[in-house]
Amino acid sequence: MDSELALLEGAGGSGLVQLVNQGKFKEVLLGDAAQKILSDIDLEYLKVRVTVDEKDALAVAVALLHSFIQVNWTGPDVDFTLADLNGLWNDYDYQNSTAIHKLSSGGEPAYHLTRYAPLLLISQAILAELLKSDEGELPLGSAKWWQLRAAISQQHLLDDCVPLPQSILDGVNQSFSDRLPPPLQARLTLEIGIAYHMCERDREASETFLEAANMNQLKFHLTGALGKRTKFQQSDITQLVLLAQSKDSHDSHENTNDADTQVKNLQLNDDTLLEQTQFSSTVDASAPLSHIDPTNQPKLSAVDQCILLAMCLNIKNTAPENGLTNSQMGAFVQRVLSNHQNWSIYTMALLLRSRLEAHRTRTVQRSTLQLQALIDQMPTSDSSNVERLKYFFAMPMPAKWELERELAQRFVAMGVVRSALEIYQKLEMWEDTIICYVSTDRQGDALETVKGLLEGNIVESQTITTRAKSTVDSKTRTRMDVMRVAKLWCLYGDLDVSNCEKHYQKALEVSKGSSSRAWRSLGGLYFAKGDYKCTIEVLRNAVAINPLFHHSWFILGCASIKVEDWDSAIESFGRCVAVEDDDAESWNNLASVYLRLGDQGVSHDNKMLAFRALKQGSKFGFDNWRIWQNLMIVAIDVGQLADAARSVGRLADIRGEKICGENDDSSELDVVDKIVDAVTLAPRNEKDAIEGDATAEGARVAHNPNEGHGLLRAVDRLYEYSLLKKVSSSPRVFKSYARLCFWKGQYRNAIDMHLKAYRASVGSDDSVENDLKAFRRASEAINDLVDVLQNFGDKPADVNDPNNQEDASPDWRYQAKSILRTFLGRTRTSFEDENEYEVLKELLAEVKGA
Repeated sequence: MDSELALLEGAGGSGLVQLVNQGKFKEVLLGDAAQKILSDIDLEYLKVRVTVDEKDALAVAVALLHSFIQVNWTGPDVDFTLADLNGLWNDYDYQNSTAIHKLSSGGEPAYHLTRYAPLLLISQAILAELLKSDEGELPLGSAKWWQLRAAISQQHLLDDCVPLPQSILDGVNQSFSDRLPPPLQARLTLEIGIAYHMCERDREASETFLEAANMNQLKFHLTGALGKRTKFQQSDITQLVLLAQSKDSHDSHENTNDADTQVKNLQLNDDTLLEQTQFSSTVDASAPLSHIDPTNQPKLSAVDQCILLAMCLNIKNTAPENGLTNSQMGAFVQRVLSNHQNWSIYTMALLLRSRLEAHRTRTVQRSTLQLQALIDQMPTSDSSNVERLKYFFAMPMPAKWELERELAQRFVAMGVVRSALEIYQKLEMWEDTIICYVSTDRQGDALETVKGLLEGNIVESQTITTRAKSTVDSKTRTRMDVMRVAKLWCLYGDLDVSNCEKHYQKALEVSKGSSSRAWRSLGGLYFAKGDYKCTIEVLRNAVAINPLFHHSWFILGCASIKVEDWDSAIESFGRCVAVEDDDAESWNNLASVYLRLGDQGVSHDNKMLAFRALKQGSKFGFDNWRIWQNLMIVAIDVGQLADAARSVGRLADIRGEKICGENDDSSELDVVDKIVDAVTLAPRNEKDAIEGDATAEGARVAHNPNEGHGLLRAVDRLYEYSLLKKVSSSPRVFKSYARLCFWKGQYRNAIDMHLKAYRASVGSDDSVENDLKAFRRASEAINDLVDVLQNFGDKPADVNDPNNQEDASPDWRYQAKSILRTFLGRTRTSFEDENEYEVLKELLAEVKGA
């Protein structure tokens, strides 16, 4: 167990374990134990035999994995070749290509310029053999953890992530974690969270990161403190700051003496913005961690820094369009940058800062130059490989080619297309090259590039020597290139639209049906043609190969709706929201399908499922009025009136007057009336709503959130913040609020609402002067209004306010007479002989005589 813990901690140990922890991978891999494993391995027909001590075999597997990471991620290059490890591996290009082919997974090709790929492949094979053994020489079972690390490394090689085998995630379960010291428990939990993050299981990732923080007893609090952000700022304003403290603030064994020289942190050098926020005061004493000075925070342990960066990644992943998110991330990143302790952690923090700054005019230059500096530092030897690798697996650090691709994408965003093309072409990332051509209206160049690759006129660097070897027959070459050739045929189909189906079919033929990309492309084509049965058939194949593609599930769900296969639609949209929890449209569609289930009508259970789906979708489609309208209708149907009130309020915020319909007869106003009815059916006095005997011990006020006083708060909020602010021309809105005010005993407000309803209807309707139907409706409305003034004008303004002794409407007679005289004068010419006119004249006389 000691050797296993030493490998996991990256320090100590003896023998091969000590050499691994010292970064002496060549000595390990050229030693007797490694050679017994490596010397007879044929990559073409990979079979590994572990004939040495299991602890030594584990050390060899870790040395192979670390060497692979060093070559492709952290740098610098290793000091040995494949031929040094196995005399049969003299042909590097062929052996490397063979390993890359075997590392492809889930229909996704591995990056063809990956270097030293056999190291990862054999490391995985050794770990798999160790996990089969029952001899018990590895009592801790740490090979499971190393297998997870190797699998995550493989994910970085693929064009798109594929689901990790559940056996790998199950392998590093809680029972294994319980056998680890607390710091390693936290780190394992963190790495499981990173695996979830890579597989787009964001909710699980977020929960796992918090669990890791709790395990390591990391305390942190995002708050505000007074400070300055610009050079010309005169007064302090609240700035966002992350206060964080490790379990033992002084428990740090990292060497930080020359950290600044190891990783280049470029200065902003802006004429306005400060390099970092200057805080002038501490935070509110009542806030958590208020004893920490924002300008001089205690040192964090390296694992805690990794946890903060992981949380930062997940904030970005779950709310990318939220303006506050960048500020939150900036606070997390700055906390780590202010206390950097390790090369990899510092590099990752600078990379995250570079990404945050890429979208701001004043910081975009530093952002791009910083990214270039991070790429340039990889081949250098300014820090040991031990330091670079120590916390590598605790962060999702991109590979070298991923960083360069990100730089090219940055160039495209800045309009520097030529530089971006040079990078894409050097990396032989043809899909990005073609997208770059198409975005600049160079369709011809894009098409020529794909045709040249397929016809052999453009030869990739990896295959220049391989294809010249007489020992490599055409079948072997085809099998090695198969997934990438299939992808090229898909790209050809994307460009040659008139013959796209033929090209996609060719991709399937080349890949023998294993290309998820080809199935997805065909599915999209059939859906566009309206051939929904074929769409379902081909997309089923696509998601069977790689189920992480949200768009495939979405199109599959839409096609299932078209053919009325509701079970398939529910499954598809359910998988959509499992992959991307923030997809409001999929939540909406899922609810729509639930509402279509059932031959004898929709059951209450299905309505509730639809309600929950819409409620979830409304969180992410906050500005989508259709989702809110659907939620309103379903909520009122299942009796969730508080949610119905919230939906109407949000509709009013988004659509304003449009929610009233053309004739003040919309479904939204019907819902408002029902909600007000649900409140006003309860007794006005809250104490009269006691359940059972009001004198009994424990008697309490009934607060059902969907009726009476329990619903009142939601309804008050609906009127105060939405309806009365956004709607000014709906008599129904004013009358419904008047009913609520009458119920509450707020008679002055009620009368005011009736007067507003009159002005919004009769007072502004010219048709009452020449249209008999309109005249009669108006006469009835005036009768009702005068009746309200007569009955409530002399009542208290608010029965709930004993200090207010005023009448609800002291001048109600004057108002009634004015309204009647005005209306009678407007309609005398056309309707003086009508009975309604005479009734109003009598009413005027009555008011005068009162």
